[in-house]
Amino acid sequence: MKRSIRFIQLILLLVLSSSLSSQGIIFEGLKWQEALDKAKAEDKLIFVDAYTDWCGPCKQMDKTTFPDPDLGNFNNQNFINIKVNVEKGEGWDFGKKYKVTALPTLFYINGDGEVVHKSAGLRSPVDMVLIGKEAIHPYANLKYFEDNYTSRKLEPEFLKTFVILLKNLRIEGGVEMLDEYLRTQASWETEETIPLIYEFAGLDLDDKKFKYMIEHKDLFYKYVGEQKVDDKIKYAIEINYGIYDKHELVEQKMLEYFPAKGQRFIDDWKLRDLLQKTNGKASTEFIDFAISYFDKYELYEWNQLNNLAWNIYEVTADKSKLHKAKEMAQRSVDLNSNFYNNDTLAAILYKLRDATGAKIYALQAISEANKMGLDASNTKQLLVLIDKLR
Repeated sequence: MKRSIRFIQLILLLVLSSSLSSQGIIFEGLKWQEALDKAKAEDKLIFVDAYTDWCGPCKQMDKTTFPDPDLGNFNNQNFINIKVNVEKGEGWDFGKKYKVTALPTLFYINGDGEVVHKSAGLRSPVDMVLIGKEAIHPYANLKYFEDNYTSRKLEPEFLKTFVILLKNLRIEGGVEMLDEYLRTQASWETEETIPLIYEFAGLDLDDKKFKYMIEHKDLFYKYVGEQKVDDKIKYAIEINYGIYDKHELVEQKMLEYFPAKGQRFIDDWKLRDLLQKTNGKASTEFIDFAISYFDKYELYEWNQLNNLAWNIYEVTADKSKLHKAKEMAQRSVDLNSNFYNNDTLAAILYKLRDATGAKIYALQAISEANKMGLDASNTKQLLVLIDKLR
């Protein structure tokens, strides 16, 4: 009998252990002083999720990050975990004291109330484990670098590592630390330095680092990637001039910074700008420009082609323009056949009174939707209308 009881107890312990190891982070309902006292008593750091009720990324982490079993195992063993709403109760004081300016901000704080490590923004479970490991490593956490900055600020390797840490943690100070590091470098043209300049160049066209990127685009293409560099420069131009309707300056800067590709980038921007000005509803001007854009350039992104085709389909009954939309949709399907572009092509063919072609692509769209688990109810309604054309 005793053996049976012991066996049952063992099974229950195994079940309990399995249950505990399969859950995510266990947040304790402690007051701030209680958390500090417990941290001192157990010689652990406090992990603090600083959030608000309205913060979208905070809610996303509650759903997809904090419940992760591996993250839970790591945090529950190494930290005292609490949540602090910085807009309620003692959370107001916490937010002011620790200068919470981004949400969520994820703190690792010792029993004396000192920030040892912190990170900002939405994070995955894998990110959180890596950041947590940095927090408990005596030579990898933020406090170590802050405490040693004064005595080691002339050491390039220390400064570079500090810059990378600040970048990865998404917290303030990276730009200033990069400037400190760059002052120690005789040349900026290295594989390690170029990506850091790219990350912290900002969007100010007159900034020294941004100008350096413009003047050394080929070097940045090599170490960062051509599309990433081009996108950053284009975005900076649009932010500085496009949102203020300074079209001439947008065009001037595009051609100045991209002599070979500038006109294509200008046309890309015009296309987006025309659609934004009408709140996403295609105008006659947009349709005419979209058709000329399609005729002028080779387009290889199925999504862009599909969007152009759909925007034209939605607002015109002109057969010549619908035939152009059909070409765009067909090109999109040829590049990557899926529910969305087959549905677009079916709708255009229906509008052109091509019942046979419309039915083929409507059925294909429904088939693709079933594979992807998407709602094809509108396509099925379209199929009913198509059959009435026959």
